[in-house]
Amino acid sequence: MRFFMTTCVVNPSMRTQKRLLRKAVELHGNSQSALAAAIGCSQTMVWKLLHGRSSVSIPMARAIHTATEGQCPEYELRPDFFEQPAVA
Repeated sequence: MRFFMTTCVVNPSMRTQKRLLRKAVELHGNSQSALAAAIGCSQTMVWKLLHGRSSVSIPMARAIHTATEGQCPEYELRPDFFEQPAVA
């Protein structure tokens, strides 16, 4: 019997997304509105993300990464799309 390795697509964990979103809100003065303004969406959308009503889109992962100056890495928000940078 032969076994084949298959490529596994890593889906983003809702728990990880929530943790990183809470961190992003903290970095913006504990204000969902301030984070929303920084990433170009509504405060309602930030609330939905924090409460698991919606998941982080690819453009939003990039915007959160940029707005937090890399403290919330896009590859952790969307590991199914972004690759973790190689450590030198």
